[in-house]
Amino acid sequence: MSTPVKICLTAVKNEDWMSRIFLQVMSLIADHILILDQLSTDETRTICKEFKKVILLDNESPVFNEPERQKILIDSARKLFPGERFFLPFDADEIPSFNILNDHEWNTIVENAKPGTAINLQNICLYNSPYEYRSPDKRSPALSYLPFAMRDNNEPHSGIKIHTPRLPFNRSEPPVNVKEVVSMHYQFADVERAMSKQRWYMCYERITFPEVSPFMISQKYDWTMRQVHRWTPRKSPQKWYKGWEDLGIDLMSYKKQKYFWWTWEVLRFFEKYGESHFSGLPLWDFDWEKARKAGIESGIPDLPERKIKDPRSIPGKSWHFLYYNYFPAMTPKDFVPKPVKEIYKRFQGSPVKK
Repeated sequence: MSTPVKICLTAVKNEDWMSRIFLQVMSLIADHILILDQLSTDETRTICKEFKKVILLDNESPVFNEPERQKILIDSARKLFPGERFFLPFDADEIPSFNILNDHEWNTIVENAKPGTAINLQNICLYNSPYEYRSPDKRSPALSYLPFAMRDNNEPHSGIKIHTPRLPFNRSEPPVNVKEVVSMHYQFADVERAMSKQRWYMCYERITFPEVSPFMISQKYDWTMRQVHRWTPRKSPQKWYKGWEDLGIDLMSYKKQKYFWWTWEVLRFFEKYGESHFSGLPLWDFDWEKARKAGIESGIPDLPERKIKDPRSIPGKSWHFLYYNYFPAMTPKDFVPKPVKEIYKRFQGSPVKK
């Protein structure tokens, strides 16, 4: 099996906050970096043009189009680079640990992986900086194993509207879990930015999937909105980051700001659908009215001219306060006392486990 060309596939929109870190790292790993930009209004495109390995593509869609953008990236890579291809579908806020450069297991996988096999790395949740991470499991630093690579199988890609698989993985083949190389996810390196993005995700799902209850959407994002902030802080091992720094990459050079493009998008959702449409989501600990005024003063277009008000009732406010401050439960069933559960099981005619 011949050595494949390594191609990083990344879709971006307004990612200048850490584009330079990402591209410095990926330039040392990939042979080519395909960046699909979706109408960025910040310095993302300018930064991309500084790197010789970057091929900048355009996503002209005015709306969120996650499955379509992955298809554009994959199809473009296949057209540009005939022959054996090894895809690295990293997001712009993810970088692999330094030991990827000399890890024997990783190099062996790149050379010998079967086409279509998902190659998984541990997904590390950095928090506040690259030197700290959080995990709910003391036995493992990772939240989970996620697919970050694949030898191209030339299969067509189709996905789902949000959080789509990044590549057309062969689900009949067992994935390969890499032991030592990890993905350092910068999402919560800037907590305010992460929270802005999660609020947008929830609102987008409320609009896109109206049949799904706000509570179920909230549960889906419970780990990002509530749990991660309670997990024990842990120090990142030096093998993840020190080598990058020794090569002159400043892993702390990412840009912080107060408001983000997702903030303005959510305010536009409020204008179009009304705040009450989102009253059941955990959005209302954020000062939307203050953000609206700041956006207008900064010249952000199409923001509501009216005052933004918390649409929740008093019971709704009480529920959110109690749940997000005191309840460890994950589903509605967890709130039901055990005797009530047993009565319900008997009523349903199902056996009760002792």
